[in-house]
Amino acid sequence: MVRAPHSAPWLIRLLVALYAVIAWSSEATAQKTDVITLDNGDRVTCEIKELERGRLRCKTDAMGTLYIEWEHIVGIDTDKTLEIELESGQRYFGSLQPAETPEEMKVAIGQASTTIRSREVAFVRPINPSFWGKLDGGIDFGANFAQADNQLDYSLNADAAYVGRTNQVRVSLSSLLKLRDEAATTNRQVLGIQWKRPLRWRRWFGVVLANFEHNDELDLDLRALGGYGIGRYLAQTNRWTWSAYGTGSYSHEQFAGNEEGTNNLEAGIGTDVQVFTFGEHETDISTSFIVLPSITTPGRFRLSFTARLKREFLADLYFAVDLFETYDSKPPQEGAKKNDLGFTISLGWSY
Repeated sequence: MVRAPHSAPWLIRLLVALYAVIAWSSEATAQKTDVITLDNGDRVTCEIKELERGRLRCKTDAMGTLYIEWEHIVGIDTDKTLEIELESGQRYFGSLQPAETPEEMKVAIGQASTTIRSREVAFVRPINPSFWGKLDGGIDFGANFAQADNQLDYSLNADAAYVGRTNQVRVSLSSLLKLRDEAATTNRQVLGIQWKRPLRWRRWFGVVLANFEHNDELDLDLRALGGYGIGRYLAQTNRWTWSAYGTGSYSHEQFAGNEEGTNNLEAGIGTDVQVFTFGEHETDISTSFIVLPSITTPGRFRLSFTARLKREFLADLYFAVDLFETYDSKPPQEGAKKNDLGFTISLGWSY
């Protein structure tokens, strides 16, 4: 039976419209008023975006996006409040100023200041007062068509992150659709929301998760999940991060042919790893793995694994390879498949 991709069109149109508004608003409100001083005496006027992968990312009016190696920066003059996080997990909120030696910087907090070692800085993020200034993300799209059997494949991946002083919210969408003549439609839609808030202990954070999934391959009409937990950054530098977390969650599942649905309580243990490399074009590698043993159904557990390779090839344009695998040891729907595996290749744009 061919199943109609009823959940895909309106969701895609809504997301694309949202990203268009975000991109237009962020460009319209951005101001290049930050001044970066280099160890050779040069000064660059730009808009600071973020320190990542060992480089400070900033945008200019005349030269587009620049990446300045952190070790060559001796001073930053800005009216923005910066969040400076060290590899130890210590966080400061203030502006950066030159110190007595190039190996050090001063963090100015009001009238007071403290000196830190530059090489110990893991991240720098501007605390932008406007809503649009706190947003960052990207969107990529891939498609394939074959006339022989009217084969149409498309994939859409998008994410948007809101980074505030104490709250970080990330929304992501993974959309996959495969159409064939005289064959079943494959329709996979996953919408995830994650909210993080630092706890009083260094490197520890609280996390709230929400996830909505539709997957024809698993006969899953809808799985809605919400949970809360705590986690810790096991390692963090300006080149890579590794975190682990534990959660408790509640989910409601609706399978094809089952009108009542099922409710579940699940525990969760997960880990995320992100590796950043840089050169002429930056590369991101990120992986996420979580195991969810069921509390309400003894012997049942679910696994979810995702991996992404993203490689910039021109300015803010990139290509991406995504891999996903889901497994359910005991699906509530009799005859339903236990796993779904796939990968996509796409082109995208980050802002």
